Amino acid sequence: MESVRRFIRQILRVKTLNFEYFRYRDVPRYKSLLHLLVQGLGSGNAIGIYVFISTAARVHSGPAIVLSALIVGLIAWIVASCYSELSCRVPLMGASYLFAYSVFGEFVAFLIGWNDLLASFITLALTAQTLTHHLDVLSGGRLDSWMRKDLGVFPWDQSFAPDIVACFSLLLCGAAVCRCKNLSLTIVVCLFVLHMLIIIAMVFLSLFHVKAENWGSDETFFQSGIDGIVAGAATLMPSFSGISAISMAGEEVRKPSRNIPIAHTMVAVVSFVLLFMMSGLVTLTTPAANLSLHAPLLDLFEDLRVKNSKYLIGIGCTSGLTLAIIVQLHHAERLLYAMVRDKLLPHRLAIWHYDRGSPWLCRFFVVGISAVLALFIPFQHLLTQVSIDILVSFAATCLAVVVIRYDPCQIGLEKGNPLRKTVSAESFVLSQASSCISQASYSTANSQVSHSINPTVQKTETAILLTQDKATSTEYSTQRCRSNEPEAAEDSPDTSDEGLLPDLQSYHRVLRTLYSTLVMSLIFAALTRFGWKSMQDPFGWVILTFCLLCVFLNFCGALYISRAPTTHKEQVYAAGGVPFIQILAVMGLCVMLFSVDTEAWIRWTVWTSIGKWGGGKTDPIRSFPQAADASSQYY
Repeated sequence: MESVRRFIRQILRVKTLNFEYFRYRDVPRYKSLLHLLVQGLGSGNAIGIYVFISTAARVHSGPAIVLSALIVGLIAWIVASCYSELSCRVPLMGASYLFAYSVFGEFVAFLIGWNDLLASFITLALTAQTLTHHLDVLSGGRLDSWMRKDLGVFPWDQSFAPDIVACFSLLLCGAAVCRCKNLSLTIVVCLFVLHMLIIIAMVFLSLFHVKAENWGSDETFFQSGIDGIVAGAATLMPSFSGISAISMAGEEVRKPSRNIPIAHTMVAVVSFVLLFMMSGLVTLTTPAANLSLHAPLLDLFEDLRVKNSKYLIGIGCTSGLTLAIIVQLHHAERLLYAMVRDKLLPHRLAIWHYDRGSPWLCRFFVVGISAVLALFIPFQHLLTQVSIDILVSFAATCLAVVVIRYDPCQIGLEKGNPLRKTVSAESFVLSQASSCISQASYSTANSQVSHSINPTVQKTETAILLTQDKATSTEYSTQRCRSNEPEAAEDSPDTSDEGLLPDLQSYHRVLRTLYSTLVMSLIFAALTRFGWKSMQDPFGWVILTFCLLCVFLNFCGALYISRAPTTHKEQVYAAGGVPFIQILAVMGLCVMLFSVDTEAWIRWTVWTSIGKWGGGKTDPIRSFPQAADASSQYY
């Protein structure tokens, strides 16, 4: 039993964001709001317009793709607000991986980070193959004929030839942005401006070819039903991967508490407007069944016989997809660097090149893996796999915001006290604090408490009782002597009322309730996915009753969580509607997860198993920085 308990404590230990993590940062902060906007809009916007819209409309939703875009836009706005709060609290590399490590523990964080890496690899390979398809259309089909004739086809898929052009595109983009960080930023901004100008031109040209009969009657519009709309929403969700890309650059941003929330809001709004507008115009211009899966916009305007539109849109597609490759490389290499820095993966890759502004070994690794996927994996397999990891990351981030709000000891930064020295309540129990301890003793005790190391308690009048049992029910109070914190005394609100402060028992009640709402969301998603077609049967009212019961229980759980005591510290940025809209977003994301193909889930399970038993065996305890020298060893 002791070995089982030790294993459980190991996989549930969380990351200590102590003083050194915010003070000793060797990565320079040089990015402005413009850089964040370019990265957020360039990450998934181009591939969403040139790939995901046609796939969702032709395969899943039909003309009702506009409803799928509405659902995705609403959930993306909620997720963007959650990312903003967490990124302002913890403006470091890692995004969803780092948030999960700080809240849920090592095991969940590794799963999210490892699968985010898979999503980045797949997105890079998919974008490179899409670029190949557009170049093939521009060349009149000669590019594909050359690859099939000279390279042949794979025995397991006669319709797919080795995409050497996509592999070369990834290698070329990786080498181009490695030259200099200023050069890469200039290239990204120029590609972004060119891409947006071509999008505006395509919208203007589409207005002259709109036909209302392409949407047909109500029966034709909803021909795919609710299942098709949900599956189309799951396909479109990776178009908002730019939200995660902004948070990934949090460690390099100037004034992150101001720039990150603005960038998240603008990226969510602009991406939704472009996605909704293009999906509506495309399905109004031609029937959804006639859309091409590989180069839909080029084929569409070629069929419409718009003069010289082929080359104009070709320039826009090439610039937008090249921009997506560069930004996804930026996202993937920093995610890999964050995991390597925590020693969840081999730490020899954690070398930061200051002149080039990137972890260059991580970049070479990402480019190599993505090039192999683009060379050997067919387009359709990549297309069905990319949604799972994005949906899981978004759901985990929404849950993390709820957990952090009710954590007795806050995680990350706060307004008026830029460097918190407290740690999570899951590692220790703090007894009733004496109001007369000195600031030096308090700082010494706090600086030595870690999630992974049991410190020697200093001789102070405050008893710090360490525990390794995460299920303890001992209550404690987190009273902090405001008179001993002169820097934060004026800006921090009054928390002298003990009834308003959370304790460990209320925190565990919130966690149990939140996990219950997650279970109810999964049950609701399963009922809507597999029982929706049975609604017309005589016993369909039973399934409908259970669905309504799950919704009601989730609402009751959210109401219970909202009434739990919480800390009254001012947030740098606070997401609204906690926990109601976050639980609503989790329910929607769970429904989308159940609409993904079974083969994609099998491949996801295989990849997760490879990571858990292959790359996740290093001991991350040593990665927690204890001093300036230790924190900068691998930075």
